[in-house]
Order: sequence, then structure tokens, then C-alpha cells
Amino acid sequence: MIIRFLNEKDISEFNKVSSSAFIWKVDPNADNKLPETAAVIGAFADDGKTLMAITECSDFKNYFGRGLLNCVGVGGVATKPEFRRMGGVRRLFSEVERLSVEKDWDIGILHPFSTAYYRLFGYETAGLYVRAKAPFSCFSHIERNCSVDLLEEGKLGDVLTLYDKIAKKTNLCFCRETGVYFNLKPYETTNYTYMWKNDAGEYRAYASYSVSRQESTVNVSEIGFLDSESLHGIIGFLRCYDGNQDYISFGKLPLDSPVFEMIPETSKVERHLGNIGSVRIYNIEKVLKTRIYPEESGHFSLLAEDCHKPNAGVYEVEFSKGKAEIKKRPDGNADISLTPAAASKLLTSGVTGGFDALRYRSGVKVFNENNDLLKAFPFERAFFTEGF
Repeated sequence: MIIRFLNEKDISEFNKVSSSAFIWKVDPNADNKLPETAAVIGAFADDGKTLMAITECSDFKNYFGRGLLNCVGVGGVATKPEFRRMGGVRRLFSEVERLSVEKDWDIGILHPFSTAYYRLFGYETAGLYVRAKAPFSCFSHIERNCSVDLLEEGKLGDVLTLYDKIAKKTNLCFCRETGVYFNLKPYETTNYTYMWKNDAGEYRAYASYSVSRQESTVNVSEIGFLDSESLHGIIGFLRCYDGNQDYISFGKLPLDSPVFEMIPETSKVERHLGNIGSVRIYNIEKVLKTRIYPEESGHFSLLAEDCHKPNAGVYEVEFSKGKAEIKKRPDGNADISLTPAAASKLLTSGVTGGFDALRYRSGVKVFNENNDLLKAFPFERAFFTEGF
């Protein structure tokens, strides 16, 4: 098996794999090209020509703790039916591990068709989202307002600045430097983003949405806000639709979203859970250093039982005043041991319920109930909405 990056000469083989896996028809007359925003890695048969499996890798940056992490977005994982169960995908993920050192990727994120399958490669559920739908009457106590501006091309900088302020508060939120995730042509697409501003004229919240007349619903694909006032403000604007639309839906909300705190009658809310995606840590030391720690002093140790050799070993962590010093040794005793998937979960979003809860997690072994470890990893929201 030969592993290498694809080039434009491989487009025919790429289309065969992609179309057979994702079930789409290849147009022989189309000007087919490889994805423009991702590098494609392929697993070829020994003849070097027959493509068996592919995956696409894109570069991102994600907010985390005190800074940013370099992220590889993994997507488009596909194998031709006749080459499945032959180890092609496993070899591709081994290549992503190798490239993580070369490309300086700290974490990987993907949207799994099976969480159990990708757990084999160290990926674990990053968090859950709630898809919610409620009658507009649930928000009747919130005053309507029109203190908003519609996002169009001249306002891109404003919404990116606002998004940046909001995203920095949540682990794993993607850094957005372009308008890819915001629609700048609302009248051509009927997809709208409005920014709410306070009395001082400062943008403090936004909502992206479309309207379904057939379902009498305002479908909010994304909502962001800085505080309670701004959340009330943007919901108050959306209430301007309640004269001719019966419902409001939210495509993705964190489990603990303050939106739910605004609804007096929660029994009227339909809620469905989903997986925001899965995360894999490729640089444990960088993640540990970037976390925000307690002001008080503490110490803990963890053993990373990781097939990715740069991660494997025991980490001694001394923290104080919000930061930590990390020392690594190849082996020895530790307070806790973690498989790659277990480390990816604990180090990015923490835990509630103490050591009892940790012991229920697959891939976790507790050797010493060191309370400093619990202090270092309280539950923190990890959330993102991007697809790739």
C-alpha cells in the first residue's frame, strides 16, 4: 500500500472513490477538480495507480484556554467497497498522525459517521448540541426591538470582530478570518444575519437564520451573544416575526445554553440531541500548556497511553496563578492513565462528578485520587458549529 498526497492527475481515481462512498454521479463532461480548501491524502494499491481510500485535511485554528490551537479538520474519509476492511483508512490516519508533527497540528476534529469507529484512532465526542423548536409564545415576555443591522458585504469586519469576542469564551470554537460561515448576500439567498447593538451602538449579538413559510418557522442556524442583555436583545428582534410565524427553531445550541433559561414553559420545547463532532489531541503538551488553571497552586501527573509516540509518556503538571509548568518522562507512576480518546475528552472539556464519574469513562484508570487533578479539569463547554 502506498500513501501519498493526490494531485490533479489523480482526479479520475478520486471521483471513483468519492462517488462510490458518498453515492453521487460522476459527470464525465464536467471540469472536475480536487477540493480547493483541503489537501487529499490517498491510499493506493501497490501498483501506485489504483486508489483505494482517501481523506481530506484542512488547516484551522481553534480557541482554547489562553490561546489558539492548530487544528486539522479531517473530512471526506472514503473507501471503495471492494477495498474495505483492508486497512486503508487505518493507514491514512497513521499518516495524519505523522503529519501532525510536520504540520504542527495540535488537535484534529472530524464529524464521524460512527463515534465508536473513530475512537479507534483516538477521536472522542467533543460535546453535544441541542436542536430545539418552540412556539414564539415561549418568548412573549421579551420585549421586541429593532436595534439591529443586516449583515452585508460592508459589514463583514463587524461580524467577524463580534464573533471573535464570543468564540474566545468557548473551547474548540473555530477562529474565523473570512466570511465563509456568514452569508453576505441575504436578498439573493434568503439567508439572513442580523447584528444587535446596544444603546451605545456596540454590536453585542448576532443571529443567522432563514424563514420557512410552509412550516411557519424562523430557523436560526447560529446565534451568538456576549451577555444577558444582548441575548434578550437579539431574541427581541427575532420576535418581530411572531406576527406571521408560529415557531422559532435553533439548529445547534450547547446543552447549557442560556437560551433555555429564557423560556418559562420548557414543556413546550422540542429538543433533540446531536454530536457536535469528535476531537483528537495530537500534541498533549501544547494542550496542557494552553489550558487555564486555578489561581491556587497544585500538582498532578497523568500517563498518556498513546500510539502516537510524541504524546506517549507521563506528564508532571505544576500549576499556579492560572498557568502550568509541564515536565515529561517516558514512564513511571501517575495519578491517572488515559487512552488517546479519553485524553482528548478530559483535556478539552474536563469532568463533573469527580473521580466516580471518571471511572465510568472508557479508557480511564485512576491510580491516585489527587484532588488537584479535578481542580485542573473542571467541566468546560467545548462547542463548534462548523462543518467541513
